[in-house]
Amino acid sequence: MSEAAADLSVEGESRSSHPGLRVFISYRREDTKGFARALKTELASRYGKDRVFMDLDNISPGELWEDVVRRAVRDCDALITLIGRRWLSVRDA
Repeated sequence: MSEAAADLSVEGESRSSHPGLRVFISYRREDTKGFARALKTELASRYGKDRVFMDLDNISPGELWEDVVRRAVRDCDALITLIGRRWLSVRDA
């Protein structure tokens, strides 16, 4: 288990400790896509893949990105934002 994922849990807790937990991962593809993918993999193994939202995996063709993201943010219990090195300097992203 990664150190970051270890920090998100309490010793002895399992998937059943948080049966309804829904996590939203916010990231910029250019800066943190790989980190977001690794985080999603770890959290999905812990809480279930249907409980972790990442836009590339959870938006189907034909769905409106803005509507799906808005619902996912509204319904999540935890929102994790990954901020890369270029986050402050990006313009018109």
